[in-house]
Amino acid sequence: MSKLRAIGTNGLLIAASIGIGYVLSNLAFLILIRNGNQASGLSRGLLSHLPAPIRWSYPTLGTTHTSEDIALIGDSYVEGAGDAYRNDEHDYSIGHVLHSQSKLPLTSFGTNGTTFITQKQLYSHSLNGTFWPLKDGRKQKNWPAKSLVFIYEGNDFDNHAQEKASGGAQAHIDALKSSRRFQPLRLFLTSKLRPMLNQAPSKPKDTNEAKPTLNRVCGSNYCKELRPVQAASPTLSEQDLNDTIHEMASAIGTLKADLKTNACVVYIPSPGTIYSPDELIFQQDQLPPGTPTSGTISGKVNSQRSSAIRDALSSALKKHQIHMVDTTPALTTAAEKQFLHGIIDQKHFNHQGNAVLAKTILDDFSRCFPNP
Repeated sequence: MSKLRAIGTNGLLIAASIGIGYVLSNLAFLILIRNGNQASGLSRGLLSHLPAPIRWSYPTLGTTHTSEDIALIGDSYVEGAGDAYRNDEHDYSIGHVLHSQSKLPLTSFGTNGTTFITQKQLYSHSLNGTFWPLKDGRKQKNWPAKSLVFIYEGNDFDNHAQEKASGGAQAHIDALKSSRRFQPLRLFLTSKLRPMLNQAPSKPKDTNEAKPTLNRVCGSNYCKELRPVQAASPTLSEQDLNDTIHEMASAIGTLKADLKTNACVVYIPSPGTIYSPDELIFQQDQLPPGTPTSGTISGKVNSQRSSAIRDALSSALKKHQIHMVDTTPALTTAAEKQFLHGIIDQKHFNHQGNAVLAKTILDDFSRCFPNP
C-alpha cells in the first residue's frame, strides 16, 4: 500500500513539475513576445526562427502619426522577409527602400503568411493599439490617408482560397490571438514540427529517372539554379481564382470606404513569372501530408496565366476606383541583367529586387494618388 501511495505521490509530483515547467516556459515566451519582436534589439537572424505572430511589430519610417502617413499593407513581402532580414541588414524591407528613395512617411504593416482579409483586420486593430505594436510604441492619432496594398502573385490567391475554406479571417485571427497570448511555446513548437510531419514520405530514387529538380534561370551575366519556386497559382481552379480576385478587390474597396483612405494596389509577380524558364518547376503550398510538394508547368503557360490574373484584378479594382501598379514589366526587364531574389531565401527580393520595386511604385505614384 505504501508503495502504491509513493508511486501515486511521485506521479503527481512529476505531473505538477511538467505543468509548472510548461507554464514557466510560456511565461518566458511571453516576455520574449514583449521584448523580442521586430521593435527590439534582438538579432533578426534569431527572430526569423520564431513564428510570425510572435515576432510581428510594425516599423515606422519617418512616421508622423497623422493622416499624412502612408500605410504599407501586405504579407511577408512587406514585412521584409528575405536574406537581408536574416542578415540583420538595416534596409531589409520594401518600406525601408521606399523611404530611402522618397523620404515619404511610412508605416509598414507587413504580416507574414496572411491574406488581405486578415491583414485588413490586423491593420485596424493595430492602429487602435489593440493588437501588434508600432515600432516606436506610439498610437496613431489619425489613420493614414493613403494606403499601398501589396498583392503577391506567388501565394496570396491560394492563401485566400485556403483561409476561406477553413473558416475565414476571423477564425485565423482568433487562433493567432489565443496562441500568442496563452500558449506561445506550443505555437513555436508546432511551427517547427508541422513542416517535418507534413513532408511526403521519401520514395526510393529511380536511377532511370532524369527529371530535373531545379529551375535554371539565366540573365545576360548570371545563371542560377533555383529550388521549386512559387508561380501564378498554377493549381487553383479557374472558378476559385476568379472568386478570389473579386473578393480581394471588394475587400480593398471596403478598406478604402470604411477607413476613408486612398488605396492603391501594388502587384508583385512570382519568381516563376519573373524568370519564366521553359519548364517551370513550381512549389505547392499548404498541402496535406503525402501530397507532392512541387509540380511542373510551361513557363509560357504560367506567363499567360499571370497576365490573365493581372488583367482581371486590375479590371475588378477599377470598379472601386482603385489604381493597380503592375510591377511585372519592370521586374522581368531588370531580371534580364541581375538576379532579384535571395541566395538563401529564393522566394523574396534582395536589395536589387526591392530597389526596382520601389522605383516602379514611385514612378507610378501620381496615378496611385492623384492630387485633388
